[in-house]
Amino acid sequence: MAPAACEPAADDRFGPIVGPECRNGLDFTLRFEDTILSILPAAIFSALALHAILRRHRTRSLVDGKALLCAKLPACTQLAYLVLLALRIALIAEWALSPVRHVTAIAAAVVAAVEVIPMAVLSYYDHARSLRPSTLLGCYLLTTLMFDIARVRTLWLMRASSAVTSTFTAAFSLKALALILETIEKRRSIVAIQSKDAAPEETSGPISRAVFWWVNPLLVVGCRRDLSVVQLPSIGLDMDSETIHHSFESAWAQRRQYSLLITLLRAFKLEILYAVVPRLCLLGFTLAQPFFIERLILFVEEPRDDKTYFVGPMLIVACALIYVGAAVATAVYWHMTYRWVTMVRGSLVTAIYRKALNTPSGSVTESAALTLMGTDVEKVIIGLEDTHEVWASILQVAVAVWLLERQVSWACVVPVLLCLACVLSPLCLAARIGQLQKSWNEAVQKRLHVTADTLGRIKEARLMGLSGILSSMIQNLRVEELRRSRALRKLLVVVLTICMFSFTSGVLHN
Repeated sequence: MAPAACEPAADDRFGPIVGPECRNGLDFTLRFEDTILSILPAAIFSALALHAILRRHRTRSLVDGKALLCAKLPACTQLAYLVLLALRIALIAEWALSPVRHVTAIAAAVVAAVEVIPMAVLSYYDHARSLRPSTLLGCYLLTTLMFDIARVRTLWLMRASSAVTSTFTAAFSLKALALILETIEKRRSIVAIQSKDAAPEETSGPISRAVFWWVNPLLVVGCRRDLSVVQLPSIGLDMDSETIHHSFESAWAQRRQYSLLITLLRAFKLEILYAVVPRLCLLGFTLAQPFFIERLILFVEEPRDDKTYFVGPMLIVACALIYVGAAVATAVYWHMTYRWVTMVRGSLVTAIYRKALNTPSGSVTESAALTLMGTDVEKVIIGLEDTHEVWASILQVAVAVWLLERQVSWACVVPVLLCLACVLSPLCLAARIGQLQKSWNEAVQKRLHVTADTLGRIKEARLMGLSGILSSMIQNLRVEELRRSRALRKLLVVVLTICMFSFTSGVLHN
């Protein structure tokens, strides 16, 4: 059963959705696809690709050009781009000669042909001068391939020129082939000495890192035998303690007011920003679920006819995109988050350790440094893990309130007030939490100080028969530490209960 066709003028509107009389209302207009799904991504990619090419041009080659695989891989990739360029040039001519003229279609074809040039150049530079396949190119090809699926479907449904449809479909296939070639790793072709032992993550492409495929070899080894330190792969140069400490020290040298916060932001700004894009994607997939469920309910309730024939398959595709996309975005987001949080932990612990070594003896106790490296750093890390959740939650709540307003009108104010109460109540308890935290840290520091002194003089303590007394003393200090932490833990339970009340109140009401 073919969907209803529509007049050519309908595809010259921006849309984004064609009218219900055209293609059963289950498609975008051609102008929307050409501008938003083609020209806009191509313009953004070209700008980013130019910056990446200039950066790669200043680096040296890491790949052995004499290796057979290394020689064949870029040759095949460049050949694919050459054929893709030829097809897109042909597409320009076919759109120009088409009986039905679409100005945006010709413009999109021209931009698509021009973008092949930075794609080919970036592919060459990233193959020769980067440890891993091009992340920018891989992400762009994967994203635009999903966009092109919608564009191919539109061309076939709108019954455009057979030459245009066939050429665009062939170009789509070539782009898929280019994506496959771009994801091939080149670990065996790396010749740089310092890059020979690169971590598996450093040489993996964007798709492999998104689904954690690079972890599989380690899991296989761990399944077959007990893992030893020798069998564990390296963690990568960017996670090396010397690299992290150098970045931290360079930023710390420019310290001003709020030194630690500004230093961490300056030292790891790129690592922090890497988590923004997957968090935005996760936000989009999360907010798409209410729309999907709403449309699914309408589909179940409405009668079956010719107009709803194609709705079911489209809902299945939408479901797969939403939940697979949400899973991948969640994995990438938390992976990026824990990477920069780990860098912060490593930089702080290293800085405290080096500061303690360079501090004159007696000016600071060893237990103070141990407390900083343990309890205090861990509290900082716990707070930083949800950095991106702050702004993302604000956006999510704003959109959620709007969606709720569409259903219940002004009654949406009630859950908003409830959420504000749950947010502001813990803020009122923050001062008390700080006092209890300080008291607990003092108890921890005292216990560590006594323990360190005891271990430093353990021989004398045994000769004098004081082992039991000192053990009891340390045990009593541990009991006192737990006693001081009890009030803090009770208060944290209260805060957690208040925070979770906004989630459970709807369930309790039902």
